Amino acid sequence: MASIDHSPPNLVGRQIICPACGADFTWPAFRIQKTRLLIVEGKDDEAFFDALVNRLGRHDIQVAGIGGKTKLRASLKALVKDPPFQNVQSLGVIRDADLDPKSAFESVKDALKATGLPTPRKPMSVAKGPPQTSFMILPSIERQGALEDMCLEAVAGEPVMICRKRRAPIPGEI
Repeated sequence: MASIDHSPPNLVGRQIICPACGADFTWPAFRIQKTRLLIVEGKDDEAFFDALVNRLGRHDIQVAGIGGKTKLRASLKALVKDPPFQNVQSLGVIRDADLDPKSAFESVKDALKATGLPTPRKPMSVAKGPPQTSFMILPSIERQGALEDMCLEAVAGEPVMICRKRRAPIPGEI
C-alpha cells in the first residue's frame, strides 16, 4: 500500500505556531501511513501491539505510541489537524487503567470529545465516524493495572516465573 503521509519530515513531533492565526499545536509524533490507527501510550505498548497485529496478519493497522498517557489529548488534537488524517477510517486508543480505571476511562473519553472525534459511551464499543473510534482500558474498566500486569498474569504459573519469584537461579543462567 502506498504511503498516505503528506507531512513534511522536518515537522514530525515538533511544535508549530500558525503564522496566520497564531494557533499553537504539536505535529503528530509519527507519520500517518495507514487508514487504521491504534494509539497506545508508549514505546513498549507500541512494540507489543505492533507484534500482535502483525502476528494476526493485520497489516492494515498502524500502531503508534504517543509518549505517555498525559499526552493523549494533545496528540489527538495534533493528529486531527494532520492532512493525512482525513483518510483514516478507524481509530483505536488503548490506555492502562493504572491505579484508577474510572479516571482512565474518563480521560480517554474527554480527549476524544475535546478533539471532536466520535466518542464511544463505553470501552470496547464503536462510535460511528468518520472515523470509527473505539478504546480499551487495560486490564479492564473494573480493575487496576496495566498491559505489563496482564502479561505477567499470563505466565504466572510458568516455571521461569516461579524461579524468579524465589530468586533462585534459572537453569543455564550464571
